[in-house]
Amino acid sequence: MEALQALSSAPPSRFAMMVMLLSQAFPSLIKLPVARRDLIANLSERMGVLARNLLEKARVHGGEEKSALGVLGEFFLMISFGH
Repeated sequence: MEALQALSSAPPSRFAMMVMLLSQAFPSLIKLPVARRDLIANLSERMGVLARNLLEKARVHGGEEKSALGVLGEFFLMISFGH
């Protein structure tokens, strides 16, 4: 949650926006050290951990082999309809 809040509360700098725009033409610019990139990498890592945990719990309880999106879809349906 902290990673998502940090990403939303830190507006991109002009340098970061220029890097993002120019990286379309020059992909190597993506590797420049920009603070926002670190926030996105942190968020991606935490979401990966969450997805692995959800998949593991689904395998333990359901026994079926499912994708992370399938597990998340079932989870949100369960929450939405109160089952």
